[in-house]
Amino acid sequence: MLPALLIYRTYNNCTCDDDLISSVPLYTLMIPIVTNYYIKHTNRNRQDSINILVQIKATGEEGASNYAEMLAKQWA
Repeated sequence: MLPALLIYRTYNNCTCDDDLISSVPLYTLMIPIVTNYYIKHTNRNRQDSINILVQIKATGEEGASNYAEMLAKQWA
């Protein structure tokens, strides 16, 4: 709604200063919301990748093949 209002005001004979002033509160509100979403998303992905690594078997024949596969992925 707000971006559409800004576009409408831009083409409705308003000055650029009016649009700039009205967009500052919009960015002030959006920065914390976007930052919180990004942090939650990044932490969730990080936790998922850690959980996957913890579930991989590390002993025996299967552990050796997992280790070799991880090394091959690192060096590829």
